[in-house]
Amino acid sequence: MKRQITLKNKVIQYLLRKNRLFQNLRLTIRSDGQLVVTAPKKLKLVIIEKILEKKADWLLEKLDQISRNHKKLFLEKENRSNYLTQKKWAQKKILFWVKKLATQNNFHYQKISIRNQKTRWGSCSRKGNLNFNYKIAFLPEKLAEYVIIHELCHLREFNHNLQFWRLVKSFLPDYLERQKELKKRYL
Repeated sequence: MKRQITLKNKVIQYLLRKNRLFQNLRLTIRSDGQLVVTAPKKLKLVIIEKILEKKADWLLEKLDQISRNHKKLFLEKENRSNYLTQKKWAQKKILFWVKKLATQNNFHYQKISIRNQKTRWGSCSRKGNLNFNYKIAFLPEKLAEYVIIHELCHLREFNHNLQFWRLVKSFLPDYLERQKELKKRYL
């Protein structure tokens, strides 16, 4: 259920979910800045709001951090025509990068899909299909390259085990820096 609360003179919208399996309150901030409060079924709204008020500094800081770091490089989906144009452009760019990196590094994949994923920059299936979020086309090229190499490496090592990370490092010696920078970005 959608609710709102005023914290330090700022109105915050949040989604309240009650769950009978929960024993504690959980606060989650989605990558789009949406606050989700998951609470035990019997916890009263008054108590929930007191907890939110107690956590106001932390919540406001995190919400502000997300809004500052969230690069508004892509258009809102409500503008469907611009979204489709943008996605088509991104698709060409990503396909070019993937084919180039796969050929240079002797990777073989089945097919590539470009999607508007909510939580992932990319993924690789056991069948060798590669999926990429169209938004990687709007990242700095070194971060897009990291996402692509990461997924290509899954064609040889499907897990995130030591061999996988050694393989990634063999292509991108600075992959840890790129990974750290990518984690600062929000989908």
